[in-house]
Amino acid sequence: MKWSTETKVGAFAFVGIILFSGMMFELSSMVLFGKKGFEVTGCFTEAEGIEPGNPIHYVGVEVGRVDKVAVKNGEAVLTLRFYDGSEVPVDAEFSVQESSIMGGKYIKVNGGHLNNGILKSGAVIHGDGGNTINTAMNKLDKLIDTAQIMVNGINAIVADPNSQGSVKSTLRNVDLMTQNLTFLTEQGIAIANEVDTMAAQMNSLLYQFNGDGKAVEDARAILDNLAVTSANARNLSGQAQQVSGKLSSFTSKDHLDVQGTLLYNTKNSEFSPDFNIRIGGDTFMRLGVESLGNGSLVDAVVGNKKSKFDFYGGIIRSKFGGGVSYKNKDWNFNADIYDPNNLTLRLRGGRAISSNVYVIGQSIFPHSREGGGEYFGIGYMY
Repeated sequence: MKWSTETKVGAFAFVGIILFSGMMFELSSMVLFGKKGFEVTGCFTEAEGIEPGNPIHYVGVEVGRVDKVAVKNGEAVLTLRFYDGSEVPVDAEFSVQESSIMGGKYIKVNGGHLNNGILKSGAVIHGDGGNTINTAMNKLDKLIDTAQIMVNGINAIVADPNSQGSVKSTLRNVDLMTQNLTFLTEQGIAIANEVDTMAAQMNSLLYQFNGDGKAVEDARAILDNLAVTSANARNLSGQAQQVSGKLSSFTSKDHLDVQGTLLYNTKNSEFSPDFNIRIGGDTFMRLGVESLGNGSLVDAVVGNKKSKFDFYGGIIRSKFGGGVSYKNKDWNFNADIYDPNNLTLRLRGGRAISSNVYVIGQSIFPHSREGGGEYFGIGYMY
């Protein structure tokens, strides 16, 4: 029996339809152009930049894709398709993240415990919009505006003729104190010399004295007491000279630095304006106030400079403590330990970005202490 051309075409089409139907039946449970998986509904307060096809990462591994994006009741509602075999804890945290500054967005799954159960088809999760670049830039703009206000205020104080006059008057008073100590030292040395002369004369008379032995012993005892008095006078003079020298080093020229900083505490979300004055060279004194207007804390330390290191001790953040600092042309680092009753550690680092301006990073441990947390900000040196 011979088939016509129309019969052959019809038979071929019929077989093709049967094969196509079978293939569609096999693929009915699969997702076209993707892996098989199950769907979960995700509700996010914000999903900026998320589009269908964006990946879902759990512990750094892609475990699914975003299928749909919609808005419902003021929230972003995402249809999340997890690949079969993906075990994601039901108590995991979901957030929108950015792969890099210029990269795309993805859904990050973090934390959770598998023993509490895993996500299954039809589950509903709630996620966080995450930190966007715009949010970070807005915070940076706010920090720069606040820093400019602080710099303008410090410039107004330093440029005020009355403030300059007060500083000069204080330095003159310290210089007068130094002169008085120098005069006292000279008087003490003169007294010691006179006592030495008197002792020598009495010793000479003693050898010429022909009285009884008791008188000689009494005279020698007097001479011994005079010698002790002379030594004490010399010690007093030496101590006065040391105090005079330290005050002179504090008040010497070109040894007065004024510094202002503005730091932002990421833990408490508040700003901390700081201001301090350093007086002296290799031997120095530093006075200042931290957290101005927000529970102000006092700094008052004295120290010595050894090469590029400063070692100091005194009052740090209104508590007794000490520390060490290192400084070169571009970098400076500080490490302070204070409050003996509740030991607290502060680490600070700075990088100069111009001759007077530098950026700062600071950490106070433990974070539970007063002012604890991570800080970043800028500083200005006069």
